[in-house]
Amino acid sequence: MKCKPQQSKKSTNSNNKMSILDRKPQQSSFSRTEHQIHSACDQMSLLLRAIQDVQVRAQRATKRQQDFTAKSLEMRVQVLQGVYNMYYEFCRQKADLLVQLEEQQSEVIPDDLLLQD
Repeated sequence: MKCKPQQSKKSTNSNNKMSILDRKPQQSSFSRTEHQIHSACDQMSLLLRAIQDVQVRAQRATKRQQDFTAKSLEMRVQVLQGVYNMYYEFCRQKADLLVQLEEQQSEVIPDDLLLQD
């Protein structure tokens, strides 16, 4: 089951555009989400390095016919890949949320106000 991020239902105008006063929480949410994505990407790069290291160890154990050690390391690789996949899915969901926040922000801020910030 996929989780969908909840959208803000605040609306002051009849055409569902948010007021400029609602812009600050949107920017805060946007920067928080960006930070979460960057942190998750850092963890993913560390996980990739760990996966590669354990895979090398498993291959060496297989060559040396250390079956028990090789199986143990292969299982560890699978667990690390599962954690990596969870981070990947988290980043994908947060990226979708960023797109939604950008769309909401573009509705809130006219182009001429962007130049004033």
